[in-house]
Amino acid sequence: MWCHLPTISVRRRALLLATSVALFVAFTTTLILGHATYATAGINKTINFQGRLLTSTGATVPDGYYNIQFNIYQDGAGTAAGNPGGTLEWTESYINNGGTSGVVVKNGFLSVNLGSVTAFGSSVDWNQDTLWLSMNVAGTAAACVTYGTAPCTADGEMLPMKRMTATPYAMNAG
Repeated sequence: MWCHLPTISVRRRALLLATSVALFVAFTTTLILGHATYATAGINKTINFQGRLLTSTGATVPDGYYNIQFNIYQDGAGTAAGNPGGTLEWTESYINNGGTSGVVVKNGFLSVNLGSVTAFGSSVDWNQDTLWLSMNVAGTAAACVTYGTAPCTADGEMLPMKRMTATPYAMNAG
């Protein structure tokens, strides 16, 4: 004769125990890992710009510290100095005051973090389709104090201007 123990009550207890353990694990995990994550307030709000500076004949410029001004225009075509039809939104000048400032140029290459000297703040509406970056070089004069005045006279904006692409526009996300 075979004797069967009530398997339903054993299965019911096992299911109840498994459910209790699962709920305990879920609750504990929610308490430990369920904290809110916020964006960092200290995001670097500069734009890295790299380029190569050449003479009018195509040769690389001599190494040194250059006086360079960068402008951002909104709208216009970006094909003429001052960007007619556009509005100047932001300006930043790197001045070689004393011979060890300004933009470092080595083998013609330069790299700057736009917005590190003059913060963008709210002057540029990054939610625009047409923003143009221009640059204007005023040589390497170490006695330069004010951009655009002797001995810091600029060559004129380089044309065509560079249209700003998607990455700087991410600054609009804040």
